Amino acid sequence: MLDSGGLRVASLSSLGYTLFGVPRFKHLYSADGIPYLDSEDIFKVNPILTKFIPPIHKKDADSYYVKPGWLLMACSGQIYGLNGRVILADAWHENKIVSNHVVRIVPPHDPDRVPPGYMLMALGHPSFGRPLVVRWAFGTEVPEIHPGDLKDFPVVRLGSDVEREIADQVERANALRRQADEEENAVVAEVEQRVATTLGSG
Repeated sequence: MLDSGGLRVASLSSLGYTLFGVPRFKHLYSADGIPYLDSEDIFKVNPILTKFIPPIHKKDADSYYVKPGWLLMACSGQIYGLNGRVILADAWHENKIVSNHVVRIVPPHDPDRVPPGYMLMALGHPSFGRPLVVRWAFGTEVPEIHPGDLKDFPVVRLGSDVEREIADQVERANALRRQADEEENAVVAEVEQRVATTLGSG
């Protein structure tokens, strides 16, 4: 269908994107420390951080950090659940240990080549991208997706102008969601402070 429509397709890796996973490690949680995000946390709306890893137990923590503009894909779990879902990392994800069940997809140094927002749409599209992604899942009890397989993901090229327009809308939606989270947190903090003040004065 793509060929008949005259649309060009290029592999993810040929467009300058690199993919990698991180090693498994023993999770030792504490009441404070470095925030830990599992694959479920990164897809929640305004998640509450409940897991922390002491720096003394994870001296290579920075190798598990991610940067804004990276794509994060769940690569373990049921294929009709989180497995294969993808998000665009932003400043909120920085300086947190991100699960080894998440593939890091790093854009090229030239972000205009194929913008991350467009790649998010391509990989996560419900009728094209995601079905192609989950077909690489292997295993029966807990299917997994290997980062190396994703290098061949076929990205449909729509022209730089169209791709930039799509990317702008995707990235704006991502920014608005984060802004909504911040405003919700500010309101909750204000309400809690007023309740505490009222109860304290009573």
